[in-house]
Amino acid sequence: MSRWHQDDVAVISAWDAAERRVRHPMASILLWSIVCLIVSFLIWAHFAQLDEVTHAEGQVVPSQKTQKVQNLEGGILSELLVDEGEQVKKDQILLRIDSTIHEANLKKNRGEFLMLRAEIIRMRAEIANKVPVFPKEITEENPALVANQQALFETRKMELEREISILKLQASQKGQELGELQTRRDGLKNSVRLISKELALKRPLLSDGAISTAEILQLERLLSEKQSDLAITEQSIPRARSAIVEAEDRINKAKLTFTRETMGEIDQLRAKLENFQEVAASDEDRIRRTEVTSPLEGIVKRIFLNTIGGTIHAGETILEITPIEDTLLIEAWVEPKDVAFLRPGMPGAVTITAYDRSIYGTLDATLVSLSADTFEDKEKGGGRFRIQMRTLEKGFVKYGVKLPIIPGMTATVELLTGKKTVLDYLLKPIWRARQRALRER
Repeated sequence: MSRWHQDDVAVISAWDAAERRVRHPMASILLWSIVCLIVSFLIWAHFAQLDEVTHAEGQVVPSQKTQKVQNLEGGILSELLVDEGEQVKKDQILLRIDSTIHEANLKKNRGEFLMLRAEIIRMRAEIANKVPVFPKEITEENPALVANQQALFETRKMELEREISILKLQASQKGQELGELQTRRDGLKNSVRLISKELALKRPLLSDGAISTAEILQLERLLSEKQSDLAITEQSIPRARSAIVEAEDRINKAKLTFTRETMGEIDQLRAKLENFQEVAASDEDRIRRTEVTSPLEGIVKRIFLNTIGGTIHAGETILEITPIEDTLLIEAWVEPKDVAFLRPGMPGAVTITAYDRSIYGTLDATLVSLSADTFEDKEKGGGRFRIQMRTLEKGFVKYGVKLPIIPGMTATVELLTGKKTVLDYLLKPIWRARQRALRER
């Protein structure tokens, strides 16, 4: 027992000596520093969060289809103002079509339009019996037309006045006839009264033989003739009055007929005028369309006719424009394992591979659509979901210079699907191994 006791004492003394040698001050400091560092790292890893990002490859695509520029009537190409690959703005003139025929038609129709207006003004003046006043537009563009219409106004006025003067003369003659009949009637009445009085005085003398029967008969015959003439005259007076009324009616009828016919002509001219207004508007529209403009901002993709003087057929596609919008649409493809966390409206970032990310950065974007099913990837095999991202900006600006981004450029999409702590990332293999442990065949 003493031997074991002595051995134990020797061992303890050696252990104590070794422990004292290990417990150097710097060693303790180093140990505690490592412990603190590990604890600090674990605390930081527990609270520090990192973004969970889903990556996808894609390219810039036009959100609208390629626009075909056409002309309704066609014609002869007189000027081509753009080239293929050139960027154009909305309403920018792309080309011009010869407008000679349309301008000639417009000029011809314009002349007929002014003539119709001048005729209507002249006819309205005829109805109102006033001197026609033509607008400055007509007097300046066609003074000969104005002079013509003024002369025609005077001629028609004189014809109407002459016709009315004749009718008034006829009415005056009928009035004179009526006056003569009335005078004759009065004379005949007086004659009948005197002859009757004379006959009344002489009849008593016939029985005394102071007067002959022949003389009495002559007075009676004369009285009968005067009475007959008086009756005829009195019957003629109403007819004469009717003739006067009829003559006055013819005067009024002539005026009304002139007014009615003139108004009818005005209505016909107004219908023609409206038709010419439509024709003129159509000609002006055709002339405007000879300057073919871009329907939107974009890039000229293809020009089908480059020959000046060449014929453009009606409705034929002249050139195609690929749209450029205020924002970009990125079409990308996502693996099925990443699609569960994607929702429309999620924020993301787009990198255009043509521009160095370290220099130009990324474009903020939003997920706008997610396909309902996978599409077969013929190059890589398997299926992938299609997503579409809409950028918040049109492109990059560096040193005040806008850098163009056009359809077809490749892009990388990063979608923020969530956040994880560093500790989650570190423990993920452990948790995965734990879930799969002891389940293999």
